[in-house]
Amino acid sequence: MSGPSRSRSPLSSGVRSQLWWAPKLLPVLAAATMAALTAIAEPAPTLVRLGAMLVSAVGLAAAAHLVNDWADIGSDAAADKPNMVAAISPLQRMTLIAATYSWGIAPWLLVRPGSAAIALLGLLVVLPMIYSVRPLRLKGRGLLGVIADALNAHVAPTAFAFVLVVEQGTATAGWKLAFAGALVWSFGFGVRGILNHQSVDRSNDRLANVQTFVVRRGRRATLRLGWLALYIEIAGLVAMAVAVGMTAPWAAAVLVAYLGLWLLDRRWESRPFHPVPDRSDAWMPLAEFYEVWPLVVFTIALCAHDTGWWPLPIAVLVGFRRPVAKQTSDLAALLSHVFKDLRTTGAWAGWRLSSAAIRFSYSAAVVTRTRASPRRSRCSTGSGPNCENRGQ
Repeated sequence: MSGPSRSRSPLSSGVRSQLWWAPKLLPVLAAATMAALTAIAEPAPTLVRLGAMLVSAVGLAAAAHLVNDWADIGSDAAADKPNMVAAISPLQRMTLIAATYSWGIAPWLLVRPGSAAIALLGLLVVLPMIYSVRPLRLKGRGLLGVIADALNAHVAPTAFAFVLVVEQGTATAGWKLAFAGALVWSFGFGVRGILNHQSVDRSNDRLANVQTFVVRRGRRATLRLGWLALYIEIAGLVAMAVAVGMTAPWAAAVLVAYLGLWLLDRRWESRPFHPVPDRSDAWMPLAEFYEVWPLVVFTIALCAHDTGWWPLPIAVLVGFRRPVAKQTSDLAALLSHVFKDLRTTGAWAGWRLSSAAIRFSYSAAVVTRTRASPRRSRCSTGSGPNCENRGQ
């Protein structure tokens, strides 16, 4: 039963691409395309830089996971948790890490970014070591570990994407607002992401005595911090929507409409809404939305602005066809649910309005008859005013 998993190579197992290929790379690519849209970047040189960024991100993400797994060998053994690099020698681990870091750095020997981008690239190399490796090992230092992981997984890559792309465009007012909003959004989302991971892994961390924020502070404090991170994230989203609306109003409208559909669907859905789920199979609000639709919408907006961007949508569909297909299916289901609910709600509202109209008509008729009855009775006795003519 376990044979196939054991036969996997250390490289394919240790880099754990399923954890970052779509969840981490797609939001960063979306940030890069938003930066290109708001900075009015030139298509040809920017596409080259996006390609280099994608290749580099694969190497750096793989290296970060290898470093983390090597640093976690002892704690994983204490928690009886599988570790992908424990079975190979230290020399092999060092070789794999050196190879993946080289992969992450090599593209920038050909595509020369500016000094700000190089500084952020250096930060992306150093942050995994600060987070995972002793003596610092911020992973086991409560809130510091949460902040460090959010910076490494989301904030620094987002900043790198913006800085890299603007070198081929202009730092317009829209780009500046988008950059500020993206930093705020990526920090909030990054905090929720690591809290989710720590919540899922809390029993193993307790066994291994890894003092993560969730282990130290418990579920209630985790949820409070998760809600705060979600509010920060939404503030960043609003800023980004305004920034995109300054360049491509229809693109911002499409994303806002999607979120509106999602909120409308939530009214009839029983699924619990937790900013930080505590199960690996649980749904984390907005996470899947970030993976596909911002990138798709910004890519279309770029092509509408300049046809020189045409290779980008092809690359997205080919390289990320599975998440795109899944989100397309989810969007179809969302539209179906919303339209069905609207039809049901419309029929219910129509029935209530019809019932109210019937009741109103009946009440009006009763009031009219009630007012007319005393007059008819007085006229029948001839005592009421103006009854003489009626009697004649």
